[in-house]
Amino acid sequence: MNPAIKLILVSVLVISFTLMSTVFAQVNSNNRQGEIMVNIPACKVTLKTLFHDIEQQTGMTFFYNNRLVNVDEIIRFSCSNEKLDIVLRRLLHEKGVTWSYMDKEIVLRPITKERTFLQSFGTHEAAGIDLAACDDNNKLVITKIM
Repeated sequence: MNPAIKLILVSVLVISFTLMSTVFAQVNSNNRQGEIMVNIPACKVTLKTLFHDIEQQTGMTFFYNNRLVNVDEIIRFSCSNEKLDIVLRRLLHEKGVTWSYMDKEIVLRPITKERTFLQSFGTHEAAGIDLAACDDNNKLVITKIM
C-alpha cells in the first residue's frame, strides 16, 4: 500500500476515534449532571438566589429567557442532599418550565405536552423516539422527536 494513503487512513482513523470519544464523553456527562447532589437550607429567597446557589454547588450555569422565568419571585425552598433533577423539577414544574443540560449549562424552556408526557414517566428526551401524547381533545397523538 502506498505510504501516503496509509498515512491518510491512519490520520482519518485517529481523528474519527477522537471525535467519537468526545461525543461519548459528552453523552455520559449529560446523564451524570442530573445526578449531582444539591443542598439548600430552608429559606425564603428569590428564584435568582436559588439559581445562584445551585450554580455554586454544581459548577453549572443557568441559561434562560427572562420572559420565561420571573427570577425575582420570592419562594420558600429547602432540600437536603437531593439530585439536581429532582430539585429542578420541584422549582420549575409548576411554573411550566423544563430543562436540559448542554455542556455546563442548565437550559430552561417552556414545557410542551410532549415533554410533560415524558416527564410524567420519568424518561428523558431522545432523538428519534416515538412519543404518545394527548391533544386538546384528549385524543392520542403519536409524535416523533428529532
